[in-house]
Amino acid sequence: MTLAEFIALLQQRCGSRDDLEDRIKSELTIVQTITLERTGALIPWFLQSDPVDIVTVSGDAKVSYPSNYLSELEDSTLWYLGDDAAWHKLIKKSYDYILEKNIESGPPKYFAVGASNFFIGPVPDDVYTLRFRYYKKDTTLVADGDTNLWLTYAPDLVLAEVGLKICRYHTVDDRAKMEFAQEAAEARQRLFVLHEAKQNVNRVYGMGED
Repeated sequence: MTLAEFIALLQQRCGSRDDLEDRIKSELTIVQTITLERTGALIPWFLQSDPVDIVTVSGDAKVSYPSNYLSELEDSTLWYLGDDAAWHKLIKKSYDYILEKNIESGPPKYFAVGASNFFIGPVPDDVYTLRFRYYKKDTTLVADGDTNLWLTYAPDLVLAEVGLKICRYHTVDDRAKMEFAQEAAEARQRLFVLHEAKQNVNRVYGMGED
């Protein structure tokens, strides 16, 4: 579904209106960045990134996240490429733990998660390549022909959430607002079920795992 198709369909569902385009675009951006991709929300499988490489700076413990970083990916960690050309897993610890260890500079061993960057311990003594996967922010929609992952995999949820905002703040239609709220709840449940199925397909659990 493209942005133009999304707007046309939503205007139709809002009583065949033709004057809501700009307001739909504004509410869509808010819904995507705050409602759907907020902390604590279900971040679905389609926002998982491919493996991404970032690099350390010698003498600096901080390594910035990629620009589209949203949150950590479950069951994933940070790796660094050693001199032996092998990938080595870093151990996740708190920032205070890394600081209290007071380790001399050297190859990465620990990492902590900050607001906008990783903290690496020991402080890197060289340029090291780090690799990890994460949940990424989806692209925002601007042009009529634009689409993104949300409109590809969960258009029902996006339609319902944006429709709810339109009916609450713009058309002030209580009946439609209640219908969109119900549709949003149902769409979230469908997305949750599909996300769980995608996460667990072909997964083999070992002893002691849930």
